[in-house]
Amino acid sequence: MRLIPSLHRSATAVLAIVALVSAALLPQTSWGISWDEDMPSGITIARNKHDLSARSGQIHLGIYAGGPVYKEDRRAGTIAELVDSKFTEIIVWSVHIDASGTLNLNMEFPLCEGGVYVGGKTHPSFAGDLDRLHAAGKRQITLGIGAAGSPAFNSIKDLIQKEGTGANSILRKNFSALREALPAVSTIDLNDEVTYDADSMTKFSVLLADLGFQVSLCPYRNPSVWQTVARDVNNQHPGAIRAVNLQCYGGGRGNNPGTWTFPGIPVYPGVWAKGVDASGWGVGEETTSSTTQRYAGWKKAVQTQGGFLWLYDEIQGKTGTFADAILEGLQGNTGKARLKNGYTYTTTPSSKRGDRRLMH
Repeated sequence: MRLIPSLHRSATAVLAIVALVSAALLPQTSWGISWDEDMPSGITIARNKHDLSARSGQIHLGIYAGGPVYKEDRRAGTIAELVDSKFTEIIVWSVHIDASGTLNLNMEFPLCEGGVYVGGKTHPSFAGDLDRLHAAGKRQITLGIGAAGSPAFNSIKDLIQKEGTGANSILRKNFSALREALPAVSTIDLNDEVTYDADSMTKFSVLLADLGFQVSLCPYRNPSVWQTVARDVNNQHPGAIRAVNLQCYGGGRGNNPGTWTFPGIPVYPGVWAKGVDASGWGVGEETTSSTTQRYAGWKKAVQTQGGFLWLYDEIQGKTGTFADAILEGLQGNTGKARLKNGYTYTTTPSSKRGDRRLMH
């Protein structure tokens, strides 16, 4: 929207007064005020230039995304869709770590090895695409680590036992190289579904915090392990664990964000949106209508300020519909979010387009 000059000056003056009054009322911390036209909350409050997850009045909305973010035949459409979306966090999924400490995205995209970033050799657009995603709406860009069956956290545990986390450790070298090569990435998301060793996960998280990363946790079971990690890490590095992305789908479908207690840390419940996988099979659990209902229930019960979707790869081309469904639920508008037309897919057979299983 464009304002005529006189109204623009008046609006600017009002905003300046609001900013000054807010600054006077806020406690003297590292928080700052910014005007962000791309985000739904308008005036936002952020802890620093990277941490935009704890804004006053803003709904946090994350989405996990895998191969389409970097694969050359899909990345252009993916980045354009996510840039235009309402998501406040993009979690690029998922980094695996082998016994040598090498970082590899989905076991098809080497990122760092021997303390050197090598991702540009196979995917030269990746770093720039992440910069673009971050710049568009000041989104949080996160790299996920681990998955069901991933050896990542076994490798982390073994490497820490052998080398520690000091300057000469391969984990520190590789994540330092990652930090330097991908400055848009501010958070590392931990999805351990195999090892559940609180001691090594805590040490690894402290290492990440030392390098300037924040950390989010993505659990679905064993709450005591995750609670121990969150407590011990934040005791050493206050604020390093910035959020918990609680899996409320698959094996964690029965999870209740109200019973996963992490004092001072927001818990964002996530759902698995109904979509179609690369083979053309229908996958997922929630339609737009059921997504809205679930978030409305969580909002009423525990006042959650956000949530996330799993998985972009399966709903590419229609992420906005599910984003709206979450937002409607968190705003209490349970009757508005609807998928009125067929679901359009850009990467699946025509026989799977307009799949009415995804309609409310």
